[in-house]
Amino acid sequence: MRKRILISLGVTTLIFLLSFSFNSASDGNNSMGFPFSFYEYSGGKRYPKPETRHNFIVLAFITDVLIVAGTTFAITYLIQRRNKVKGGF
Repeated sequence: MRKRILISLGVTTLIFLLSFSFNSASDGNNSMGFPFSFYEYSGGKRYPKPETRHNFIVLAFITDVLIVAGTTFAITYLIQRRNKVKGGF
């Protein structure tokens, strides 16, 4: 159980890091999230200047974590279950 949780957290973190787009250096936006973008930083020159350049969507973050970690957890559970069935013969 602990092993599946650690694998799920590791895969979730890796997918979030791989989904990070860094474009603010060239007057673009930074964003993070898969399959939904839950964080965005508005870079570059803007007129009128926005009140905040950071945008974090909690619902999208929770949905992303549930989808990615849940899928990974289910896959590792099925693999472990299949290995137990094979080893029992």
